[in-house]
Amino acid sequence: ATLAERQERIEALYEATSNLLRSSSQEEVAEGVYNVLSEVFGYPFVHVGFVEDGQINPHHTVSQPEYSCPKPEPCPVDETTVVGRALQQEQAVVVEDTDQLSNDIDYCDLKSAAGVPIGSHGALLVGTPDTGSFKSADLRLIEVLGRYAALVLDRLSRVQDLEKAKQEAEEAKAEAEAASAMKSSMLANMSHEIRT
Repeated sequence: ATLAERQERIEALYEATSNLLRSSSQEEVAEGVYNVLSEVFGYPFVHVGFVEDGQINPHHTVSQPEYSCPKPEPCPVDETTVVGRALQQEQAVVVEDTDQLSNDIDYCDLKSAAGVPIGSHGALLVGTPDTGSFKSADLRLIEVLGRYAALVLDRLSRVQDLEKAKQEAEEAKAEAEAASAMKSSMLANMSHEIRT
């Protein structure tokens, strides 16, 4: 890639990650990551999976119409898939030839793939129909994208935890007010009984 092309990619990535930072749900993060990978980098195979209950569950998987790609299935985090290995190693994993992988997945037209972790939340995968076709500069930018997505998901998780804590506090307050009202009523009744 020429310097001008690289500059265009960095600017497009900057714009896309700015939009990504405004995501308000896991689904928006998955869609934002997909848009960057397909539009900015032009990868014909893009997959985003999130960790839920010890499994990597597919959330957004697309291939260009002229290519067939494997149907993503939920898989354990500790499996030897490309995304599983990226999560386990906490760094980008590049497979230059999917025929060399020792798992039972039929990769169809997907010949080379790179998996990048999204923190501990999941992983993204990009692929091409050609073997060994990943530029190190692109991989570094995709790793940056994975870190940005992880930051957004961390924020969303904290917001969700705060909302849950707020709801629990409101429920506890309502229970305390009900108990106080019951106590006041009981004391009033007892006082009335004593007077009579």
